[in-house]
Amino acid sequence: MDDGTYTDRTRVVINPEASMDYEMSRDAAKFMSDDKDVPQLFTLDATGRYYAINERPLGNGTVSAGIYAGKAGTYTLSLADATVTADEVTLTDKQTGSQTRLDLYSYTFTAEAGFCTDRFELRLTTRTITGMEEERQDADATQVTAGIGQIVISAQAGSEAMVCNVAGQVIDRRTLTQSTTTLAVAPGFYIVTIGKETFKIMVTK
Repeated sequence: MDDGTYTDRTRVVINPEASMDYEMSRDAAKFMSDDKDVPQLFTLDATGRYYAINERPLGNGTVSAGIYAGKAGTYTLSLADATVTADEVTLTDKQTGSQTRLDLYSYTFTAEAGFCTDRFELRLTTRTITGMEEERQDADATQVTAGIGQIVISAQAGSEAMVCNVAGQVIDRRTLTQSTTTLAVAPGFYIVTIGKETFKIMVTK
């Protein structure tokens, strides 16, 4: 959560061996900043407990998220610098009715000062891969990695590739002519779509 001056983070860990209830060895309660101007982000369980780290099974894939706004203003939620294992992470703003793929885009909203614990909801979607599918996927895996000033795409020749910046602008679109392709780009976050697969990466200087 970012207000342009301060940033706060929360973490959700999907672990089939974890419990939906609080576990001292896995979860961490959210402790609020003493500075009342600092925005705060946390997740909640069914009892209303605030989490900084929420380790839990996937369950129905729904995670409630809450915020504290030090003052009325504009805030942004994103998965920047996050490791995402779900195929899709969708944020629902129940106040506006909007839904945003956080694994692809950030979400900017306005909020009044104070706590809000019933406005946001995350839905994590994953697909199950069987052993045979996993072997086939490994053999034909599509990979996108970020280097210094470049994006490296590994995919089957003939695949359609599209590269967009975080504003959704297409900066490159091509049909791959070889299994590995390197694109020179400026530093920043990019969304790369290869066929039906989408990757969100960060290119450094």
